[in-house]
Amino acid sequence: MDNDNFSFNARYEAGRTQVFCLSVPGDFSKFEIQMDLAQSVLTPTEVDRFCRYKVQNRRNDLVLSRIMFQIILSKLGISATDSFWIEANSNGKPFAWSKKGQALFHVNTSDTKGMIIWAVSRDAVLGCDVESMGKDQDEIARRHFAPPEVADYQVLTGLAKKHRFFEIWTMKEAVIKADGRGLAIALDSFYFQFD
Repeated sequence: MDNDNFSFNARYEAGRTQVFCLSVPGDFSKFEIQMDLAQSVLTPTEVDRFCRYKVQNRRNDLVLSRIMFQIILSKLGISATDSFWIEANSNGKPFAWSKKGQALFHVNTSDTKGMIIWAVSRDAVLGCDVESMGKDQDEIARRHFAPPEVADYQVLTGLAKKHRFFEIWTMKEAVIKADGRGLAIALDSFYFQFD
């Protein structure tokens, strides 16, 4: 990979990961992003994805996420003679690209109702996840957590239980996203231990 068309701002040091979060107002989903705006922001592959989405908030979040990506690059001091865009591998892992090839920095992104996050690093392979809290956590835990995680989770109650669920779930998502194989990795094939 030879890509010399960017430089990191001196404040953005090697060995650090930057995480950016955008809170999306609930009424933003009522705003209908039109195809001309989508085409000006998205790659052709992403435009196809935009068209497949049936729910307006998914379309909006995709466009908003890519605008956010460009703002992040500017904030981090990544100057480019050409622009960067996102392309995903066959498992959906995003990579930054320019006309000169794959970028020499790593990215990952996640979104849920009301929130979009991006993680960017000069040298660390990344995975990140954000989730809304409206899911049936007990059923998901039984189906996807490893036995030690289920046992740890089931003894908790109330907010501690809810917090542990999202702690485990988002870490699992981040691991499989960082690995790049996504859900080809069984979520119960590895576990997190808490003290």
